[in-house]
Amino acid sequence: VLDSALNQATQVKLAQDFPHVRFYALPNISMAYLVNQGLKLSDRPFFAHMNADVFVEKDSFRHLLELLLADEKLAMVGPAVRNSQGAYQNQGLAYRRYWRRLSREYSLAVPWLSGCLQLVRRSAVLKVGGMDERFRFYNEDMEWCFRLRQAGYELKLVNSEVLHLGGQSTPKRSAFIVEGYRGGYLISKRYHSRLYQALHRSVVALEANFYRHFAQNELKKNAYEQIADMFERQVFAESPFDLELQEDNPIFLTP
Repeated sequence: VLDSALNQATQVKLAQDFPHVRFYALPNISMAYLVNQGLKLSDRPFFAHMNADVFVEKDSFRHLLELLLADEKLAMVGPAVRNSQGAYQNQGLAYRRYWRRLSREYSLAVPWLSGCLQLVRRSAVLKVGGMDERFRFYNEDMEWCFRLRQAGYELKLVNSEVLHLGGQSTPKRSAFIVEGYRGGYLISKRYHSRLYQALHRSVVALEANFYRHFAQNELKKNAYEQIADMFERQVFAESPFDLELQEDNPIFLTP
């Protein structure tokens, strides 16, 4: 078990309660970094990664694993994710049709799966590589899914429910908003046409210029100032985060 926020008291208790399990406390660089380190430490044929605010049911992993074992073309499966209000996790307008279909089907092929919990086939990952660590927060799960599908694998959403509180461990800082937009556009550059990219830039520019002037709080206003500048200059290589996710990158914030 790898954790980027494992304090000493918890580590001692875990070692006492689960003596057969190895625990690793790693720096909080990114989820992608944590997942990739886990891949290096284990050679099991399947592995799961999940957020700390996900609550699984007794049979969640059995349902997911059974599907992976039955079809070698499947690289990844994920559960039906509900929030604390009982609604399916918001993954954008386009994803709602999958939630509607899932009420009638046990599993269905999807273009991507939420990174809050993914069960993955190791042999597929060995072909396409681990998570891309240039994505520091958000979008790394989606990019990984796109890369697996590009290699010919399938991904499936399974009608086995888990609870995801969502956002409980995310600090209120502008860098998290900026990184979300940066990563989203990196995906557009890799997997979509030039026309799509141009439309993406135009929509974000309109949104950022609106909120930079009319946002009600300084955090949001500051975030959209940075987003507007990033898209105007079309410079997306630099993350707003420093080496770890504790501080904002001063290089990124310099005009």
